[in-house]
Amino acid sequence: MIDARIRRLSSLAVLMLVAVGCGVTAPMATPPGAIAPAPTPTSVATAAPAATSSASPDASASAGLDLVVDAGLLEVLPPTVGTVAMEGDPTTAASLVANPDLATSASAVAIARYVGPGDSSGDDLAVVSLVRLRPGIFSEPFFDTWRSDYDGSACEVAGGVVGSETVVTIGAATVHVGACVGGATTYHLHRDDDVLVSIIAIGPGKLGEDVIAGLRP
Repeated sequence: MIDARIRRLSSLAVLMLVAVGCGVTAPMATPPGAIAPAPTPTSVATAAPAATSSASPDASASAGLDLVVDAGLLEVLPPTVGTVAMEGDPTTAASLVANPDLATSASAVAIARYVGPGDSSGDDLAVVSLVRLRPGIFSEPFFDTWRSDYDGSACEVAGGVVGSETVVTIGAATVHVGACVGGATTYHLHRDDDVLVSIIAIGPGKLGEDVIAGLRP
């Protein structure tokens, strides 16, 4: 049971990043690199940074923009949270690099998992997505849409988003926290090194909070 939930959360991480990547540029009916249909973001215009044209890009827009899996991004994560070890997930991350829409906003990605012990009703799981943005991409409207699209995709299979997003301080980080009807929690922060950290976590152990508290500078 726990293996199935790990695969499901890892797949959700891919779907959410594909959906968010498409939200930065023009939405597409079938995003390249998606492993299953993902929701099409609607707030494209407000998500684009001021320096980015709102015109729909053609295939040449992302030509020459490589998106790579960078295991070095994982170095900011705590190697363990309590007794739970961090596991890099290069296979899931690799399924993102063929997405030209995500490549227009990001230069590197990495995905990690924290899997705590438990039975099918009490597993502690967290999937962490790290995305290094290209220069000039980040803006508050961009980040607002990133979180909204990510949470919408994350919570869709669980019955939708519940309640309003909250902003909390965990350690030294300002973190945006969302919740799904089914009990999953999302966490988002933008680091000073222009890396976005997005987490989907389930379970009573609150692994997402512990991961953020243990982030390295």
